[in-house]
Amino acid sequence: MTKNRYLLTAGAASLLLFGACGSDDDAGADNAAACDAWIAADDAVISLLFTGQGDAESVTAAIDAAIEAADPEIEQTLIDLKAASAEQIQNPESEGSDETLELYGDTIAWAGDNCDVETLDVTAVDYGFEGVPDELPNGYHVVTFSNEGQEQHEMFALRFNDDTTESLEELSELPDEEVFTKISPVNATWAPPGGSDTVSWNLAEPGRYAIVCFIPVGSVGESEGDGPPHFAEGMVREFTVAS
Repeated sequence: MTKNRYLLTAGAASLLLFGACGSDDDAGADNAAACDAWIAADDAVISLLFTGQGDAESVTAAIDAAIEAADPEIEQTLIDLKAASAEQIQNPESEGSDETLELYGDTIAWAGDNCDVETLDVTAVDYGFEGVPDELPNGYHVVTFSNEGQEQHEMFALRFNDDTTESLEELSELPDEEVFTKISPVNATWAPPGGSDTVSWNLAEPGRYAIVCFIPVGSVGESEGDGPPHFAEGMVREFTVAS
């Protein structure tokens, strides 16, 4: 199974929605509204970039709603992010800018600190994932991904469709077009040795999930290795999401 490089340039979803001013009660209500609007925008962008569901118009509308809910002092930042991500929203096959990716990670990290969401720390080593329990609760998760290995690593999260019985090893023997009738991508990220990133997982549906690294063995620095993909060396971790 070859992997299409899903670059998370959900800059449109990189919405820095800090709490609004006012009394504590008002701030809490405004913050909850900002979080809800941001999660909706994040979902819309990921659905478009990962699964082709939705369209640029609906995604832009979700971003505008998040801007509307945001604190006025960061409104211009959100407007700038909307502009920075516009090209990829219009053309999901294009790559997002480094600025967009950085802002996305910062925003997801903010959600972990300020919204009522689950958080998780996942560590990549050569060749495996650490920190993922056997079962996670359903709902929106903020995941910090750290690479403590010597090679590049990615974390591609997916859900096995309800009628899928094959293992990942069995799926790896199938053509890409057939594989993606049996799994649903959730999100993905990448980090160099010593690096880290923050990403969101909306685990809305209970069931069987996994994270996988498709990067080939020997990928160090700017050089892509010519070995087998890391998942063939055991860099895969399955888990379930509770109902």
